[in-house]
This record gives sequence, structure tokens and C-alpha cells, in this order.
Amino acid sequence: MANHLLTAAPNFGQQDTAYSTDKLKALYAELRFSRSKVQCDIPKLREELQTATVFSRDEGRSGDGPNAAQMHGRECLQRMRETFGQ
Repeated sequence: MANHLLTAAPNFGQQDTAYSTDKLKALYAELRFSRSKVQCDIPKLREELQTATVFSRDEGRSGDGPNAAQMHGRECLQRMRETFGQ
């Protein structure tokens, strides 16, 4: 009975290793995809933030309090902080 367990153990270990390797490859591929998507989003977010900042400076001079452009700029800034952990 013990011999049967010893012969089955290496086979199970190989299957487990193959499964783990496949899972690791899938996770790595997902990570690469996510990273490239984030890298594509960075210039867009910077442009949105710059546009919102310019609008908020121009509109903020009127003294009416927070306007839509200022709120959008704050949302963009918050989104960037959440994305990059700053």
C-alpha cells in the first residue's frame, strides 16, 4: 500500500507543477495586458487633467465657486491618484 502512494506522489507533483506553471503564465499575460492598457491611459488622463486644470483656472476667476470643469479636474486627479497610488 505504501509503495502505491510513493509512486503516485511524483506524478501528482508534476501535474501540480504544470498546473501552477500554466496559472502563472495566465496571470503574467493578464498583468502584461493590464500594464499596457494603463500605459495607454496615462497620456489621455494627463491631457484630461491638463484641460480641466486650464478650464478651472479660467473659470475660477469668475468667483462663482466650483464649476463643472473644476469638478472634472478633481475627479481626474483623484482617478490618477487611485491608479498610481500617490
